[in-house]
Amino acid sequence: MQLRLKTAIRKSYRIRFLSAITFALSIFSLALYFPEILQINPAHDFAEPLHHEYIHIILSCALAAISWFSFHSHQMQKQIFSIIEALPHSILIFSNNGKLIIANLSGRHFIKDKHGTDSIRYKQFIEYICLKNIQQKDHFHHMDNPLLNNIKTQNAIFQDIYKSDDGYIYLVQCQELDAGIKFVLITNVTQIYDLNKESHTLLTAVNLSPTGFALASRIDDHYHVFYFNNAYQILLGLDHFDNHLSKHITTMSTPHEWINAENALRQNMPHRCEGKIENAHESARWLSCQLFPIQQNNHDIILIYLNDITEQKMRDHQSQQSVRLETIGHLSSGIAHDFNNILAIIKGYQQLSLKEGLDRKEFLEYSGHIQTAIQRASLLTKQLLSFGDNKIILKGKTELIPQMKELEHLLSTLIHGAAKLEFLIPHDLQVRLLCPVDIFTQIIMNLVINARDALPHGGTISVSAHMVGNNEREQLPDHLKLLNDNLICIHIYDNGTGIKPEHIPHIFDPFFTTKDVNKGTGLGLSLIYKHLQNLNGHIKARSVYGEGTTMSVYLPIAQDNEINFLNLTHASYDMSILKDKKIIIADDEADIRFILSTTLKEWGCDVYEAEDGHAALSLQDDMDHVDVLLTDVMMPNMNGLHLAHMFEQLRPETKTIFLSGYPKSNENSAFHIPEHALFLSKPISNEILQQTLITILSKGDRHGGTAVA
Repeated sequence: MQLRLKTAIRKSYRIRFLSAITFALSIFSLALYFPEILQINPAHDFAEPLHHEYIHIILSCALAAISWFSFHSHQMQKQIFSIIEALPHSILIFSNNGKLIIANLSGRHFIKDKHGTDSIRYKQFIEYICLKNIQQKDHFHHMDNPLLNNIKTQNAIFQDIYKSDDGYIYLVQCQELDAGIKFVLITNVTQIYDLNKESHTLLTAVNLSPTGFALASRIDDHYHVFYFNNAYQILLGLDHFDNHLSKHITTMSTPHEWINAENALRQNMPHRCEGKIENAHESARWLSCQLFPIQQNNHDIILIYLNDITEQKMRDHQSQQSVRLETIGHLSSGIAHDFNNILAIIKGYQQLSLKEGLDRKEFLEYSGHIQTAIQRASLLTKQLLSFGDNKIILKGKTELIPQMKELEHLLSTLIHGAAKLEFLIPHDLQVRLLCPVDIFTQIIMNLVINARDALPHGGTISVSAHMVGNNEREQLPDHLKLLNDNLICIHIYDNGTGIKPEHIPHIFDPFFTTKDVNKGTGLGLSLIYKHLQNLNGHIKARSVYGEGTTMSVYLPIAQDNEINFLNLTHASYDMSILKDKKIIIADDEADIRFILSTTLKEWGCDVYEAEDGHAALSLQDDMDHVDVLLTDVMMPNMNGLHLAHMFEQLRPETKTIFLSGYPKSNENSAFHIPEHALFLSKPISNEILQQTLITILSKGDRHGGTAVA
């Protein structure tokens, strides 16, 4: 007959009741002999036999003490039994022969519900649990080991997980106590199992995600990655994993970008950056990295998202090309008109210069007009070539004043008298913008075109610029407030139709346009917004419907305003430096060779002509020295870059100047000129050529810088 806790508690009540009665009788008996106690002679010789009254008193005291101790012992036992009975865990105790001797309330319910009876032996209980698990083994195959390993005890002789028919999960642990007694603890771990299952599902999803996830902690001002999924390592292309977050960022970007990220994290602010991963086995990938600082248990944790944005970049690039085509469509008629005007000017003045009886003053005047027209055509060509460049450029700088002057000539072809175009740029703004030239050109051109379209009946378009002060900076987004670089603001204003108030929040959305059908793609302003985001810039629109619109473009300024090309001025030069200098001209255009050769000979140079690279190498074989190699970049048989490399090996003292009809590093060119090389863009000004030659021949180094004509 099994002894349940309920029975034990009931018996403990009886024992305490009997102990209380015994204690009461002992006190009563002691009270009956109390008078005799008072008459005891202290001088009594205890060697003599005691009277039975004394013996009764002693036994009554002893019985009272035992009754009192028994009462309190059973009181504590009752409390312990009550606690065990109320436990949510099921407790079973089997004797050494396998008989169930103790079961608390939860344990009795467990046995009765699962086994159908409250009488079970240890062997039957274990067999029942094992058989149930064999039937459900597929259910636990993904979580048995981690769950059991986390809570496994060293003294367990049996341990398993059991799932009941009603869906609850139990952990069954059996331990052997002294004398072969088996103690069984059954714990409901349904919530733990559900959490384990959810974490397993979540971990699987994170590992299968194409987005890279990582977690980093801050230790002694260093950020260490302690978790990452498969996509994170694959996207970064790490052959061996390095847990330094700084190396992960510099792998896809630059050390300067990590400095910006670290500064943001120290201020507990998120940071976003983009970069390109070059891989020898596959095409380059563009990555976007987002860093989010979070606090967990007083520790700084960084959550990192890494996404492949190559397709997005390509779509942006295609959208950019679409906008370029749209802009070129706007430009085409104006360009044709302007080029025809230029050709008409050149042809007209050339005919006037051939008149009989023309004096020298008139001839020089006509030649000057022809030279001015040629410079206009040259500026227009350079802008078109720069605008057609297909590179995705994140780095680059723009000289504000020179670029605005070139844009003024180009944009005048877009207006054609429909509006008055004003460039109000202060001459003291001699700054370099942290923006590539082609992107800067696209931004200004698109905004001016939009302003022109807002003036169907004519009006005024003005382009102005100013340095951004502290008060104005406070009104800008947070990333511009924290930017260390100074800012410049460029305003494009028109007094045209303006923008309706309900349209202003959407003007930077892709494909949003207020123009008529077939007159706009709605991509121009969205791409400008995207470009300025990547450049740490900003754009704001202010408009009053029916009165006009102002677009304000904010761009950071380079901290060092050092010019990256020769500072060519109209200062006087010593022409004697050019006398008897040996110069090889390598160009496949005979007329260009003739013009350059004639000009250089007038300056006192000793000139040798070559139609390609091979001819130039043959010429230098018979010369004792060569001062300057003036070579076209694109030539048949041997191009200018290869020729310059050969001269560098054969004649390291020779200065090299590259010539090309393409701007330097233009993607439409088949060759890319090194950054440090001297370069003159065709058509070449005699003044620029003369000053460049004098400058480099006055220097001792091979490369004096980059001249731009």
